[in-house]
Formats: sequence, structure tokens, C-alpha cells
Amino acid sequence: MNTPAEALPTAIADLERMREAAGREDRIAITVDGRVGDLEDLDLLRRLDEMGVDRVICRPWRSSRDALDGMTRYTEEVLRKL
Repeated sequence: MNTPAEALPTAIADLERMREAAGREDRIAITVDGRVGDLEDLDLLRRLDEMGVDRVICRPWRSSRDALDGMTRYTEEVLRKL
């Protein structure tokens, strides 16, 4: 689903209701995928965690030749602060 962050709590609750209605007991894993810059906001990452997001997929680079530098920068500037 293409769901903006502010709509995630409702979307997650809807998925949980559908899971229960289907008789499934296992928890649904929630993954968020973002573009360069979208997932560099520490407050947003913390809110996603509070909403019940299990995984964040982020590609902090614009081209494949920048991938290693982008991952290093993202680790230093974002992940280490969480």
C-alpha cells in the first residue's frame, strides 16, 4: 500500500482487523520503504517504531556508484543516533 506516515496507524489497525476476521493468529509484519531523504528524520523513524512498523527499507543513495558512501553516511548520521 502507498500510505503516508500519518495514515499508518489506521492502515495497520485495518490490517489487524482483517487478520483477525480471517482467523489468523500470527502478527502481520509491517515494512516501510522510503526514498533518499524520506527516512533520515529521526523523529519520523521513532514514530514509525511507535506505530508498529517492524522494518524500514532505505536506499540512502541516488545511484549505485554512491551506494557504499550513502550507506556509510546513513549509518553515521542517522542509525547511530537512534
